[in-house]
Amino acid sequence: MELFAAPSGAWYTSPAMIDFYEVSKSYGRQEVLREASFHVAGGDRIGVVGPNGAGKTTLFQIILGETSPDSGSIHKSKGLTIGHLPQEVGRVGSQKLLPMVMDTVTDLKRISDELASIQGALAVQPGKEELLALTHRQSTLLEQYDHLGGYTLKSRAERILHGLGFRDRDFDRPIEVFSGGWRMRALLARILLAEPELILLDEPTNHLDLESMLWLEEYLLGLNTTVIVISHDRAFLNKTVKRIIELDSGKLGLYAGNYDYYVEEKQNRLAHLVSAKAKQAEKIRQMKGYIDRNRTRAATAKQAQARIKALEKMERIELPGEGGEIRFVFPQGTRPPANLIELSGVDLSYGREIPVFEGLEARVGRDERIALVGPNGAGKSSLLKMLAGLVHPDEGERNVPANVKIAYFAQHQTEQLNPELSVLEELMAVSGQATQTAMRTLLGAFLFSGEDVFKKVSVLSGGEKSRLVLAKLLFSGANLLLLDEPTNHLDIPSRSALEQALKTWPGSICLVTHDRRLINAVANRIWEVQPDPEGEGGATLTVYPGNLNDYLATWQKLKTGPGEEPSKDNGSGGRRVKTKARKDKEARRKEAELRKQVGRETQKLREEVGRLEKLSADKEAQLEKVNASLADPAIYQDGAKAAQRSKEAAELRARLDRLQEEWTRASLALEAAAENAAAPND
Repeated sequence: MELFAAPSGAWYTSPAMIDFYEVSKSYGRQEVLREASFHVAGGDRIGVVGPNGAGKTTLFQIILGETSPDSGSIHKSKGLTIGHLPQEVGRVGSQKLLPMVMDTVTDLKRISDELASIQGALAVQPGKEELLALTHRQSTLLEQYDHLGGYTLKSRAERILHGLGFRDRDFDRPIEVFSGGWRMRALLARILLAEPELILLDEPTNHLDLESMLWLEEYLLGLNTTVIVISHDRAFLNKTVKRIIELDSGKLGLYAGNYDYYVEEKQNRLAHLVSAKAKQAEKIRQMKGYIDRNRTRAATAKQAQARIKALEKMERIELPGEGGEIRFVFPQGTRPPANLIELSGVDLSYGREIPVFEGLEARVGRDERIALVGPNGAGKSSLLKMLAGLVHPDEGERNVPANVKIAYFAQHQTEQLNPELSVLEELMAVSGQATQTAMRTLLGAFLFSGEDVFKKVSVLSGGEKSRLVLAKLLFSGANLLLLDEPTNHLDIPSRSALEQALKTWPGSICLVTHDRRLINAVANRIWEVQPDPEGEGGATLTVYPGNLNDYLATWQKLKTGPGEEPSKDNGSGGRRVKTKARKDKEARRKEAELRKQVGRETQKLREEVGRLEKLSADKEAQLEKVNASLADPAIYQDGAKAAQRSKEAAELRARLDRLQEEWTRASLALEAAAENAAAPND
């Protein structure tokens, strides 16, 4: 099976069965792989983890044949396909979104072109023998087209694009007008639609919002293909993979299980390694003692010499380095007031034409740890910038008491670093009266040790620059942290350290992040920002108490049935708690209204289930008639008619599949509504 070349070389002909045997790869003095061996079997779900720069992307390049190993062998069986999602999208053309995503399998295009050619030949009324040959070929091609999913390709493409956050109005827009993040989503949709035998995903969640991320997890779990993913998203790895490949300092480690199992197993292996090293150290001590006592005695010199040779040949057990988990230590600022920031009646627009917020009310309280969630482009970063005072509202007020000190982090701040200064000089610019010893100690905690503190900012990587900006924040003495994607460019150990630091941070926090593990560990309140679906009004801000898991549980309940609306106030309310109270007259009235509401919804669902059952029966009857006509050999004497009937059959089958899905959802909703009707107060 061949695949069209997508932007940035997304497609490669290659097998899904791969064997690495003692593969080594170095760049100068940096050893990326050292005699690495592993096997990828059909249906594997593998996560690749390791520090930044450990060689994860290089591993993909070797699999794709873009980079050759220095030694070792790689076996890839023939005839299968790989879809590759890189971290950055390359050149894109002017093709529209939906056609670009659908333009994946060359076989479908070839069949379509040949069918069009046959249609033209049939139109000139060929002779009997040629007619039979053409109609036979047409029948074969129509079967192939149906088998490859040609008739359902568009509906599947639209379903995937919707899952990744695109709207119908986006389908006819040229791919070149989308931002880099949305282009990556389009390329991902193209890969998912084609369903190659092996999918390589390099940080696929970087450009996804929460809803698209959850959709992608479920979609990948339903695919019958092999997936290898590089990701720093621990929650994503836990949900989607069953094996872990760890790369660190040239060594490759294999672990069965998801990310949490990998962490636990790694700790167990480390404990065994520490024990083995201690035993080896004791053995070495004893051997050296024997050598020192006996090497000069003629009677025992031979035995001592044998032990010397044994020591020289002994392979020393090495413990993995601490690997540099960043240990954040935030100083405590002055005690803030009960309310740190209040936004009252705020309007914000882009160019005063596109509304972002209208009449927004929001408040950040003492000890609140708020995570902002919502689709990309909904206004989360704009809201964070308004809280920071970097963006001023068109209307309304932003009130901040005098004793509130804000520290704001965003990726663009790395651009504000002076490229001519050293790491130490950058820190000195905000250090106040801090001693150089204190500054170097802090920089050491951020992995700038020894001579690293004298490195120029201009030679730092993206992750190093982010660490330097975070280090500078430590001298701010803030009591409110506003963090916009603080985990970008941070590897998993660094994210874990940040998580631990923020859990012990004594002040208030507002953060925008895609790291669900971080949100669950830190947040005690969720602000959901949702744009107006028509794009005419401002976004809505809904406040949910609790962390991300609490929010998702509430969100799921609101999607599946009637329930209590979340608070839309400024966030000062506490967690909702149901209490048992005496049923007064007002309570009974509300219960009666709720029963009526549930009853109306149950009736609507019952009618919908009936409608879908009738519609399915009608479509099944139509399909039987079309199949009966296709069973008649005479129909193939008219090529156009045969092609039309085959298309009708495929479309009817696809419609029946969709109706079955709708019927299943409606039936489940009806069962849930019936339970609510039976026990509205549960």
